[in-house]
Amino acid sequence: MVFLGFMTEYMMRNLLSIAITQIAKKTYTNESIISGDVCPIDNETIGDDGVEQIISVEGVYEWSEALQGVILSSFYWGYIITHIPGGILVERFGGKVLLLAGNVATSVLTCLTPVSITLGGAYLLIGNRVVMGLCQGFMYAAVFGLLSTWIPLCERTTLGVLVLSGIQFGSILSTYLSGVVLQHLTGWHWPFYIYSVFGIVWCLAFTVFCSKDPESNRFISEKEKIYLKREIGALQRDEDLPLAPYRAILTSVPVWAIIVSQTGIDFSFYVMTTDLPKYLSDVMRFDVEKNGLYSSLPQILNFFSALAFGLLSDFCINKKYLTVKNTRRIFTTTGIVGLAVCFILASYSGCNRLTAILFFSFASGFAGLDNSRVNNMDLSPNYAPTIISIVNSCGSAMGIIAPLAVGLLTPNATIYEWRIVFWIVFGILLGTGLFYLVFADGEIQHWNNPTRSKELHMEDQSDDEKSNKKFASDSVN
Repeated sequence: MVFLGFMTEYMMRNLLSIAITQIAKKTYTNESIISGDVCPIDNETIGDDGVEQIISVEGVYEWSEALQGVILSSFYWGYIITHIPGGILVERFGGKVLLLAGNVATSVLTCLTPVSITLGGAYLLIGNRVVMGLCQGFMYAAVFGLLSTWIPLCERTTLGVLVLSGIQFGSILSTYLSGVVLQHLTGWHWPFYIYSVFGIVWCLAFTVFCSKDPESNRFISEKEKIYLKREIGALQRDEDLPLAPYRAILTSVPVWAIIVSQTGIDFSFYVMTTDLPKYLSDVMRFDVEKNGLYSSLPQILNFFSALAFGLLSDFCINKKYLTVKNTRRIFTTTGIVGLAVCFILASYSGCNRLTAILFFSFASGFAGLDNSRVNNMDLSPNYAPTIISIVNSCGSAMGIIAPLAVGLLTPNATIYEWRIVFWIVFGILLGTGLFYLVFADGEIQHWNNPTRSKELHMEDQSDDEKSNKKFASDSVN
């Protein structure tokens, strides 16, 4: 159900990335051969006489590339705000309520998106996206709060990656189905209505079948509850669990390794999911249905590679071929380097559509090796929601920066302007991957249990006092 929750939320979140190619007007030259700046129109749009036929949808609104960048980034203005408050609330109340509330609100706002555009144009759409971001900001904290109460260590990478692959699956469905719907149904508004129905159906099922922890779930056996309690332990969700030790978390180098690596990966992810449909439409010049299909291919490969490498990661850990620390380091760094290289190769594929799509797909496949996002549960099962909230707050800033940067760097949407974007992605990925390789860890940190740390500190003080008294006594004697 959490996998499906991620899927539906990302379907609704990413829908605008491909719909905007039909909402915003774009201008094409009518020349038969376009040299250098953009690619010729796809072969299927060339007439029998060899003359290029323009069949692209003109769109409705005259939005510049820069304004489109603002629109696509506006979701993350709200998204970044509610991450840390979400972590605090999840540690107190569990993840179910917040995850459910966020999905209900997202479904309603998705349904209202066409109304926002019709009544207020870009500005009301931006407001809609900001509020949607606020509602989805709790999502990661809620999900990792649920995972930390349900998943034993021996299954953590596999099931964690399975759940997170709902992101890719949602992006796959969003881009592909949106292209089909936009091509065959009259009006760009239809995908918004259809996806909002998916969201409401998930909310109803989640309400009935899911609970915040095994103890309160009425559908599993007592044997299962005993097993989970033994393997995971009873995580405290009330006043017995102290507030997160923010100073310890924010001064923890392994935590910063996760933050830095995810910042780099998220920058490339947002370029891929938010702006790749625009690249395929404006530069590679696919029609909307093919745009949806080819934009979804990288996510399909990422979905399967994430599952495969998640299983391999757990296998290496459970068989003790690698420590948790080295597993996270090797897999994550390899994935980041492969992702960076494939981005550059795609940018130099020119107008060879097949080669470009293959390299974008391979890039997403390498991203499936990323282990850093589940690394927070290794460091602190108790405060995993807080850590992932901090990590995603920083990563979400890339959701603001990436679309804005693309919009500013590609005012004419040419191949050469986009190549600069891909080189920036390359540099960011290599730098952040190196930082993670050097500083990542896989052991539970001492601040995971503040009560125990305090007891140990008091014991140390007591031992020091005893030593001082003994020293004083010996001196008197």
